[in-house]
Parts: sequence; C-alpha cells; structure tokens
Amino acid sequence: MAWIVDHGAVVQGSDVRRLIINGDDYGFTEGVVRAILDAHRVGVVTSTTALVNMPAWDAGAALLRETPSLRAGVHLVFNDGAPVLPPERVPTLVDSSGRFMKDVELRQRADTLNTAELKAEFRAQIERFRSAGLQPTHLDNHCSISYENPEWFRVTVELAAEYDLPMRLPFGDDLPQLVAGLVGQTGLPAERVLAQGLSFQRLLQELGVRRPDRFVMTFSRDGGRTVDNLLAILERLPEGTSELLTHPGYGIPWRQAEIEVLLDPRVRQYLRRSDLELVSFAAL
Repeated sequence: MAWIVDHGAVVQGSDVRRLIINGDDYGFTEGVVRAILDAHRVGVVTSTTALVNMPAWDAGAALLRETPSLRAGVHLVFNDGAPVLPPERVPTLVDSSGRFMKDVELRQRADTLNTAELKAEFRAQIERFRSAGLQPTHLDNHCSISYENPEWFRVTVELAAEYDLPMRLPFGDDLPQLVAGLVGQTGLPAERVLAQGLSFQRLLQELGVRRPDRFVMTFSRDGGRTVDNLLAILERLPEGTSELLTHPGYGIPWRQAEIEVLLDPRVRQYLRRSDLELVSFAAL
C-alpha cells in the first residue's frame, strides 16, 4: 500500500520514498523570497522556513498568505540580524549595538548566554510568524551554532513539543555515517559528535517531537550545487521521509547557483517520473 498525499494529510503505507525539499532563509532578502517562490511554483520546493527578523519578512509574509500551497515554518535564529524582542529583554544574546552576536562571540560567551532569554526570543519569533496570519508547519534552526550546545538545542525541542510541531534534526537515522562531515562543520571530536547526536535523537523521542528520518545537506555545499549531483542525491534516497536542504536566492552567487539548478528542466522531469512523493513537514 502506498502513501497517499492529499493536501498535507498522509496515509501510511510501505516501501515509499517521501521527500521534503525545504528552501531555507525565507525573508532574508527579496531575492531569496522570489527564488523560493519560483522553485515552488515549478513544483520543486515544497516547504520553506522563515527568518522573521529579516528585512524582507513582511513582504514575504504577504506572499505566503497568497501561496497556501507553499507550507512554511519558522527558522529560529540568534546569530544573525536583530532580535524580535527589545534588546534589553535579551541582553545576553546581543552585542553593544543591540544585534545578535556572531558565532565566534557566541562560543566565547557560551557560559553567560541565558537560555531563558533564548527561549523567550524564539517564542517571540514563532509568535511574529503567527501574527502574520500564518500557522507554522515546523521549526528549524539557522546555522549549526544551535546544535553545538545541548542546552541551546533543547530550547527548540521544548518549543516544538509545546506548539506540537515537527522539527528538523541535522542528522537522521543515518547519524553514524554522517559523523565525519559533522566533525568538519563543527570542529568537535567525533566521539562527542556521535554522543551528542544520539542524545538529541533521544530528546526528541522523549518529548514526542516528530522529525524526518534523515536530513540531506550535500546539495547545499560548495561543489555540490550541480544538476548531476542533485539528481544523484534524489536517486539514492532510501525509503522513509527525507528533508533536502536548499538555499535558493537571486543576487547572491552561491544562492543563485542553487536556484538555477532547482529550476533546471532535468530536475523537474526527474521528479515527475520518479517514485518520490513530494511532501511538506505537515505530512509528519
């Protein structure tokens, strides 16, 4: 019995490959918003996550309301731009100018970062999304900094449980095979990466937070943004639900490379004839 996808509702069966193609950073710039919408309109991108603290968010929110077929979640951020809350409400998250600290400074000041402030800011970002007349399909985190500290990551998991939303885990059931790549991204020892990853999986399970079976980031990397690589990734996807990370955008070279691949007719042709079922996080 196959899975039947109908307006976001999924009926469980077996032997099915399901794929969420998520366009990250919606709202970052007008060019990113346009690219994600373009990739959705041609039938490739099925999901997006919004940076509600960025300049193009308000205009992007209006376009999301006009495009209900593009399901969207909240891209929780604390290392880029300014907080949604007044800076005086989150003093341990911001620099002297009232903007979020960058990754290097966050790591240096990790011991002083107040997780209650982080949770309040993330909640404010979710509520800003909802106040635009939109209901999020999921939560995820902006950049790997969120996964380096277990207490910071726990904030997102607790909010996902509270709002009854699925979320991204930056690795899935294939964690052991991903350790080497995660070591390269984080600079952490392999033993710590594996132990921390397993603890993150257990945390989601304990709090009843749903997630895809795996997270695929090998397209959105230097050297990976080609049609041939994307088609090879799609062909190799196993059964279950995978999330494919993408960063389409106009006007920024590496993002431009991604939107050009996603709009390539060969990608659309493959998706039309393959057995992949394109879904959003609403299917979890």
